[in-house]
Amino acid sequence: MKICGTESADFILIELGSRIKDIRIRRNMTQHDMARNAGVSFSTIVRIEKGESVNMDNFIRVMRVFGLLENFDLLIPEQRQ
Repeated sequence: MKICGTESADFILIELGSRIKDIRIRRNMTQHDMARNAGVSFSTIVRIEKGESVNMDNFIRVMRVFGLLENFDLLIPEQRQ
């Protein structure tokens, strides 16, 4: 589902978690693989995929494993003077 900005924070967390789970599965990774590759705990991966709040550092580690960090530039563009 497209996130347009009117959704609740809880809804967005659940949607992001679902997307992360889909990417992980499409790449044939287990939750344990993902945790090991990202350097986070297994429970962190479970929490992310369930749409629960996690530490931003852990979220960045997961995005790095997927090669998605450049998308943060679209999320919060650099402000030009």
